[in-house]
Amino acid sequence: MLFLPAGIQFIASGFMHTVFAKSTAESIGWKTNGFQYELGFASWGLGIGGILAASRDWDSWLIVTVVASIFLVLAGVQHVVLMVREKNFKPGNSLVLIYDFGLPASLIGLLLATHSSMA
Repeated sequence: MLFLPAGIQFIASGFMHTVFAKSTAESIGWKTNGFQYELGFASWGLGIGGILAASRDWDSWLIVTVVASIFLVLAGVQHVVLMVREKNFKPGNSLVLIYDFGLPASLIGLLLATHSSMA
């Protein structure tokens, strides 16, 4: 969970928001801007953190889970707001909700399951 969905996927997201910024913005219903690049850079950091945490101890898993979950859930809320306010149901704005809410739920579930089995 930390290596592939949290690590590699965040790096892919960072790549999409920087290298393919224009097409990614269009798929979301945005215009390319500097904040999109900042989102890409933050995604690269989260991705590298996920990859590193995958081979480390439970405390590392906890830190990546908290940071990634807060980031994704609040991003998901923002996408829902855009859907309601601006009727923006483009795939990049709506389908991403599976990841925005699904990955945090999965990471938290994994964290709780592994912690309870370690106790």
